[in-house]
Amino acid sequence: MTRRGDIAAFLAFITVVVWCGCSRLPTQMAGGSGSETVIGKALMPNGSPAAKAAVRLRSASYLSPLSSAPAHSAAANADAVTDDSGRFSVSAIDTGRYCLEINTNTGHAKLLRFTVDGVSRTSDIGIATLEKAATAQGIARDVSGGAARIYGLERIVSIDSMSGAFSFSDLPAGDYTFRFVPKIKQQTAWTVSSVKISAGDVQDVSLLSGWTSSKRLYFNTTASGANISGSVVDFPTLIRLTKDNFDFAGAQGGGADLRFAKSDNTPLSYEIERWDPAAGAAEAWVKVDTVFGGDSSRFITMYWGNPNVSSRSSGSAVFDTGAPGGGFQGVWHLQETDKGKAADATGNHYDGIPSDTAPSPVMGCVGVAQQFNGVSNFITLQGTAGGKLNFSENGTFTVSAWVKVDRLNNNQSSVIVSKQLYQYSLQLRNDNYWEFHNYADTIGFESTASSASASAGVWAHVVGVRSGRNQYFYVNGTLNTTFTEDAVAAGNATMPRITSDNVSIGRLPAINNSGQTWRHFTGAIDEVRISNIAQTADWIKLCYMNQRSDDRLISY
Repeated sequence: MTRRGDIAAFLAFITVVVWCGCSRLPTQMAGGSGSETVIGKALMPNGSPAAKAAVRLRSASYLSPLSSAPAHSAAANADAVTDDSGRFSVSAIDTGRYCLEINTNTGHAKLLRFTVDGVSRTSDIGIATLEKAATAQGIARDVSGGAARIYGLERIVSIDSMSGAFSFSDLPAGDYTFRFVPKIKQQTAWTVSSVKISAGDVQDVSLLSGWTSSKRLYFNTTASGANISGSVVDFPTLIRLTKDNFDFAGAQGGGADLRFAKSDNTPLSYEIERWDPAAGAAEAWVKVDTVFGGDSSRFITMYWGNPNVSSRSSGSAVFDTGAPGGGFQGVWHLQETDKGKAADATGNHYDGIPSDTAPSPVMGCVGVAQQFNGVSNFITLQGTAGGKLNFSENGTFTVSAWVKVDRLNNNQSSVIVSKQLYQYSLQLRNDNYWEFHNYADTIGFESTASSASASAGVWAHVVGVRSGRNQYFYVNGTLNTTFTEDAVAAGNATMPRITSDNVSIGRLPAINNSGQTWRHFTGAIDEVRISNIAQTADWIKLCYMNQRSDDRLISY
């Protein structure tokens, strides 16, 4: 909804539009030449009629004019006042999408959004119970005066020429898009969308200057969203952009001007995994310092539309190798299409080298994945034999991946990721159960397998966690099985623990003298991660809920 050039008529001084709820306003007013009528009844919170309340009906795309003269489109906008019983009526309205504000001007208001479709001559909004009014305020940084407005409301306030401060008072609760127009023509106007304001709230709408567009992204960890109770720190949050929630035409090529910030405008580290404006799709990872459990009010802000900046995308900044930043020692998005390498997003740069008959790019659970043919495809992660992925027998580490197996009932197990059969592996067993195992010198294979068999053609998020002598296995965000080494006696291990191989994706790293086969994987693999900490149950569930195709964490 970005508009340019609308500063031309802006006056040097703008005052807040003052609402008038006095009795001289008619209880019914014609909007224009349309044939539709909107009626309703307003009540106070205690159930009494909201008498003599101001009623403003505006098109959903309406913005208050920048000059002092009214500029209402007669067929789309109208004013009225409720009668002593709280009823009102507005006639001669055209079809379209509308915002209707009812405001007592004494601290109570209500916003209703609806569509007049022309099927019925009268649209009855029913009973609207008013709520405590709210305030939206903030700082437009580096902006020397100008105006701030709200789409769909008769609202305009001035931006202070010295501090950049602005404030909207007496607002009804709602989900808003703000429009900011600097006084200086050389400065670009911009919008902030998806701003949720609750009844009685004082909401900060501070802004970064220079970006023409922004949108708030809300985190929902309540039962209706990701459904986690504990807080998760330093979380790489997946942001999926589509043509339905993002204006690719308004951004630089490759998303170079994409930025993310906390509610106080503190910049957040991010990595763009894929940017495909032709397909109207992109994936970005944003490192959020705390995702609070049982909450739906917190948000980050996404900015785009600045031709004067360069990209700050950085995988190593998002996937931190240190704790508590995630302890990521290797992260492979597997989005590559040139088959040259499978890049490691962390600062360790354990880039993977595909086999001569390389896996093929396919659409994955998160952007692009790699398809393995079960015969000759695999990826070797260089430098990992004696590196940071060489965990001790009773070490602490987490291995995870998104996988979609093509066929079940194989004659042998098929490997997703492994450092060695006789060290640790994440795989699909030949009996169709997902499995994570660690090998101990005196005990042998210490296995945690899924409690239900895998399903062909369905994406699954599988996670193995080793924490000292304890082991945990998660499927689709849920703890499936556990293993405690203290509960088992020494076994008859015939092979020593082997730690000399590089990690492989899609098969075992090597055939050894036990006669084991390569165990190639048949299907797609996406988003492989290995960290040197035992990720928590809330962390693992949040990964699944955020990365699944119907993201349950982020609200756009």
